Amino acid sequence: PVSLALHLSGLHQEAVHDQAKRILTDIGFFSQVQQDYDNCFRDPKEGDIAKGRVTWLIVLARQRASQAQLQELIDCYGRQEEECVQRVKQIYYELKINKNIPMYIEEKIGDIERAIQQMAKVDKQGLSQSLFFKILGEVSSDSYTFLQTSSWD
Repeated sequence: PVSLALHLSGLHQEAVHDQAKRILTDIGFFSQVQQDYDNCFRDPKEGDIAKGRVTWLIVLARQRASQAQLQELIDCYGRQEEECVQRVKQIYYELKINKNIPMYIEEKIGDIERAIQQMAKVDKQGLSQSLFFKILGEVSSDSYTFLQTSSWD
């Protein structure tokens, strides 16, 4: 949709489209990681562990786990029993995923902000960086409302 909007507004530079795609892809990835973290550590009612959803947390845990922890993850992930959910969370804590993800999120926000600032180097027609900063700000806020508001008027 953004690429189409850029074309409709007369911005046809390939470098601008590539940079916009990179930024928005990074924002989408960041948003998913943040949502997965929030669903586990801030709002566990979502039940990603019990439902066996593939999240960045379980992907990281499986990559970093010892053989014994990996077997426990295989045995417990996707099971409804509270002791299984708690064991998976305990493994997350043992692997320090609860600390590493927030650090990664902060780092990723910085990377995205720098990429947005670099837009001026590839855009010779004056595409506003504010659109990308607004999207990033909305997705990184605790009250994710970007798609719910009509502040485009």
